[in-house]
Amino acid sequence: MLGALLGVIAEDVHRTASAVRDAIRADFAARIAYARRHLPRSLLAAALHGLAHARSAALALVNQNAALELAARKKAAIAARPRRNRRLRIDTPPPR
Repeated sequence: MLGALLGVIAEDVHRTASAVRDAIRADFAARIAYARRHLPRSLLAAALHGLAHARSAALALVNQNAALELAARKKAAIAARPRRNRRLRIDTPPPR
């Protein structure tokens, strides 16, 4: 049961992170297209280089946040599950 819950949590985090990464890629593609269209050739290489670094940083941040969220949600799911006392056997008398 816990394994299925952790699988659903992981799927949700990965799906959300994938959507955010796609949005970042689309945003930077639009920025690059704008730069190619409107910047002079003398500035274009530096602008594209800066945009590439900014895109890489944004994608790395999304990956880092996804890993942190996944770890936090897994920890919360494990902490919220009902505990079973495995040491106490049925055939032993109750504690006094």
